[in-house]
Amino acid sequence: MIIIELSPTAALARAFKTDVTIEAEYGNEVIEGTIFTSAHHQKSGKYSKQHSPAPCNNPDIPYIQDGTILVGHIDLDSLAGCIRAYSRSELFAPEHKTFWALAEFVDLHGLHRLKEAGAFHEDVRALHAYFAAEKTFPKFPDDATSDIYNVVRRAHDLLDRILVKRDNGLLVHGDRFVANQAQINARTFRFFQSEKGIIGRIAANKSDACDHLFVSPKGQIAKAAVSLNEEDGTITISLAEPQDGISCIKIASEIWGADVRGNDMVATSPKGIRLVSMDWSLAISCIVDAMK
Repeated sequence: MIIIELSPTAALARAFKTDVTIEAEYGNEVIEGTIFTSAHHQKSGKYSKQHSPAPCNNPDIPYIQDGTILVGHIDLDSLAGCIRAYSRSELFAPEHKTFWALAEFVDLHGLHRLKEAGAFHEDVRALHAYFAAEKTFPKFPDDATSDIYNVVRRAHDLLDRILVKRDNGLLVHGDRFVANQAQINARTFRFFQSEKGIIGRIAANKSDACDHLFVSPKGQIAKAAVSLNEEDGTITISLAEPQDGISCIKIASEIWGADVRGNDMVATSPKGIRLVSMDWSLAISCIVDAMK
């Protein structure tokens, strides 16, 4: 029997004796498995990107028929690592090698730098098909351990349909997803501050989520984004890539107090507080000051 658990915090993860861990990385702490540890986001050492591939692209992850797999967060990379551990899937056949190389590139550098990957068109299209479909995956609490076996199975089925069966419906859905993201980019874009590399965005409604859009309609690549959602009055501060000495949740906490939500890479204002454009301008000023 295979058990796959999501542990969003190091404290929760430490309570498990786990056979295989997949990106169980919490800042500088890596929770190791008794059989194998797949981690690659550390700044140095054996779990840095220089010494360890992304789980999605790591053929050394062992296949186990019985045991526990522990995951630190859910994304394409970590779910694919779980699939490697619990199955002998066609997904990782040689003909799909370039797709997993692209998935690793995006995991390390962000979707906003996709054009720099030099990837094949069919791999880019497959990646977008996956990202479009994963929007239906359930969300899990950030303060409790969750059983995510069924989500891994869903991801496995989805990737099989995209990569192996080349499901045209899913690929077309991915094409539409890209077009929709371009429209959201244009609708929400307000300015690009070139000196510090900051994008400002305002969304009229929650369906126009835009804090992940770090490329302007003209193709300028930002280091950070500050977005206001006018429907629910929330402001989100996000980084395209980790920046030494910059923490989104620290900046947000200094502006709005301890009830902000998020982490170093992305943070959102507290629930129940409606913010407006003046607050958005303040948040922009704060991250401009922080990024000296």
